[in-house]
Amino acid sequence: MNIRYRGISKLLVDADELRDRSLVEKFREEEKVIWLIRSQGYFAVSRYRKDIRIELPENPLTRGQVLSIGLFLSVLRGFIEVDEGVLFLSQGPSDRGASATF
Repeated sequence: MNIRYRGISKLLVDADELRDRSLVEKFREEEKVIWLIRSQGYFAVSRYRKDIRIELPENPLTRGQVLSIGLFLSVLRGFIEVDEGVLFLSQGPSDRGASATF
């Protein structure tokens, strides 16, 4: 998948569901990553300075809810423009790889 061709400059990642962070590196070249984090202490510090952390409520959330809340907070805080393309990465209990949503 060539996300650069689609004009995507940011990855929105459901960090609590992603068991293998190297999957992010598989998609990333120079894209900024916005990590959506629910569990306190789960994600210490990103290796990349331009990465952003957004803490979500620790309530049980579906992938759709994580995506909706993450996008809302990212736009509200100015991390994503309303008309900007973003790739959402998440990994559920039965997934062998990450699922991507445009």
